[in-house]
Amino acid sequence: MLALIGEGNHSPSADQVSERAGVGLRSVFRHFNDMESLHQSISNILSARLETAARLPFLASDWQGQVLELIERRAKVYEAAGAFLLAGQVHRYDSKVLRANHRKFVGILRQLLLDRLATAPGLEQSAIEAIDLLLSFEAWQRLRSDQRLSVAQAKDVLRQTMTALLKLRS
Repeated sequence: MLALIGEGNHSPSADQVSERAGVGLRSVFRHFNDMESLHQSISNILSARLETAARLPFLASDWQGQVLELIERRAKVYEAAGAFLLAGQVHRYDSKVLRANHRKFVGILRQLLLDRLATAPGLEQSAIEAIDLLLSFEAWQRLRSDQRLSVAQAKDVLRQTMTALLKLRS
């Protein structure tokens, strides 16, 4: 399933998974009771990868530098896991597991941001929400897919926007 999703198949069937794995369909469901348990297994693998990347130490010592550093970090994560995040979007509303894991993922990203902003003097809640939005996968996906920007162009747009927002608020 990981390989299929990584190749851009955002909704692989159990038949496709069994064919790719070289096992019978029954073997897939011997290991996984249903698609929810398969989603959970995939989510666990991805969560471990993403949490490791998210918890790397920051190079910048000030909160503004760390927020700008988050653009670089998230760009790497979003590019590496984009197919999986999109697949999660496809199935999230039909899967309690994917909804819960999405909330957890967004919560981890938000907490990392809030930890950076803890020392920001007088930052209004609306500015925090705007920063969180700018750093979201949804914003990244719009820049990359809908607006067809390269990785470098998307990061530049986010850096310029973030810099302007931080200057307005400081």
